[in-house]
Amino acid sequence: MLVLSLAGTILLGLDSYRFHTVPEHRLVQRMTVIVVPMLQSAAAIVIALMLQANRSRRG
Repeated sequence: MLVLSLAGTILLGLDSYRFHTVPEHRLVQRMTVIVVPMLQSAAAIVIALMLQANRSRRG
């Protein structure tokens, strides 16, 4: 989870930096701000479900 959070923060930071420093970057639809949080949420849900399934199997 820590790696996923760190990677998402780095991607959003790079995208924000480009947004403020490259004028052409502001004219394009930026998917990073939408996709990164969605992927992080999906991965967190999958990991939580896997942990819950493992816990219920143990008893």
